[in-house]
Amino acid sequence: MKDQRPIRTVLREVRRIVRLGSEHPTCLLCGIAEAAVLVPVSKKFLEDHHIVGSSHDSILTTPLCRNCHYLATENLLRADVSMQPEPDSVKRVAIILLALAVHLEMLAEACRVRYAARSRKD
Repeated sequence: MKDQRPIRTVLREVRRIVRLGSEHPTCLLCGIAEAAVLVPVSKKFLEDHHIVGSSHDSILTTPLCRNCHYLATENLLRADVSMQPEPDSVKRVAIILLALAVHLEMLAEACRVRYAARSRKD
């Protein structure tokens, strides 16, 4: 399809990039990087996913698109990762390690899918 208003299209893209804060916003898991496809989440397009739960570590985050963020949180809940603060340090470390395992499994699966698709193209 021919772009009927290319100047407006470029202007929209520039505005998205400014809002994203990066020319190459990318979801860590699915790899989506098309700014036009990303759904606005407040003032950002990618959400900060707290890898081990914000009550266990409020700083350890990764940028995910809305869909992957939902799946990551759902996988933590399915693995019975408690999102409640844990005062016992040994139990807290066990929760954090379980949450990291869930995250790394998702990351490994994302790599398998992404790189398997690439190797078939080559």
